[in-house]
Amino acid sequence: MSTLEVKTGQVHQLLDKTAAALGVTGRRVTVLVDALVDDRLVARYAHPTDGRSTIIVITEAGLAQQRKGMATTSAHYLRRIRRPSPLRE
Repeated sequence: MSTLEVKTGQVHQLLDKTAAALGVTGRRVTVLVDALVDDRLVARYAHPTDGRSTIIVITEAGLAQQRKGMATTSAHYLRRIRRPSPLRE
């Protein structure tokens, strides 16, 4: 199995570190990246100097999806903050 690097901006992270951070196996991360590539949310490129490695770059569609998710999450928490607490009544 090749080493997988995740690239976000200027940050590279190896598959095993990504897997450890997520608490899953390297294989699970590979399956996840495959699905993200299929959905065109990330693109996969050969590492320029390490033939065993792959670089993953988030696409414009992936960035748009990320912004959408962040906006939805923010809106959810703002609604919860503004809702009166039953304990205050």
